[in-house]
Amino acid sequence: MKNRDIAILLAPSIVFAIVGITAFILSQSIQRYTDTPRESEHRQKYDTLVTNVVSGKWQLTTDRWLGILFLAEKTAESERAVNVSTGIEVRDFVDLAAIGIFWQVAAVFIVRRRLRQP
Repeated sequence: MKNRDIAILLAPSIVFAIVGITAFILSQSIQRYTDTPRESEHRQKYDTLVTNVVSGKWQLTTDRWLGILFLAEKTAESERAVNVSTGIEVRDFVDLAAIGIFWQVAAVFIVRRRLRQP
């Protein structure tokens, strides 16, 4: 087997490694987005709000309730947008994996044909 044959067989694996590293970096960035100290602080503030409203310590006006609902809806919309873009990126990785599989199979048949030639 010549160096060219080895290069043909290894090329798809290099692409798979790059795609895997990129997917790992993407997953780390998503995890950082959802596991921030700000999320924990937000949860504590929410729990305090609920506790104070249920106990009657705070009497919220209609405007304040609408403001809270608006903020909650805005947050939900942002999370939906992130989920949609993440889904598109994951679909791109699936497409790249399918191309890589096809490329790997083609590389094997190319080397096989070259080795059969006299």
